[in-house]
Amino acid sequence: IQYNMCTRYRISLICIFNEIKHRRNKSEKKHNGNQFFKSCCSTLVKGTLILTATGIVSRLIGFFYRIFLAGQLGGEGMGIYQLIFPIYAICHSIGISGIQTALSKLCAEHTAKNDYRGARQLLFIGLALAVGISILIGLCVINLSDFYSIHVLQEPRCSKLLRILALALPFSAIH
Repeated sequence: IQYNMCTRYRISLICIFNEIKHRRNKSEKKHNGNQFFKSCCSTLVKGTLILTATGIVSRLIGFFYRIFLAGQLGGEGMGIYQLIFPIYAICHSIGISGIQTALSKLCAEHTAKNDYRGARQLLFIGLALAVGISILIGLCVINLSDFYSIHVLQEPRCSKLLRILALALPFSAIH
């Protein structure tokens, strides 16, 4: 009977020590989880601050660019610029239309799997697709520039400018 009692105490002590170990491991995992959460938050905050700062700098550059452009072109030139720029923006949106976002997501997935070759292939395929679509849209704008300038914009002087602007579309797809 004594041996049996002794064995019970040993088993209960072993169970208690195992429970203490288990709880300690659990608390360490929680602590590591909190550190992971903190590191993710600090990374998120840093990324947000960087994006905010670059957005502000970009807006400031655009602000000063508009002032410079207005000084160089004058009122009439700025009016023509503001006539043709929405057509460029629409063509740019149609030509790119989410390709960059999809490429970023897919390349990130492949990179996370250490499939750098697959990510590179996706990048080149997406780049070729975006440039190809932009070239087609640019050719359409060049061919229809007279129609756009006379019937849509009602300013015949915009025809040559639309042709020049159409040449920039394929290059805007590469960024």
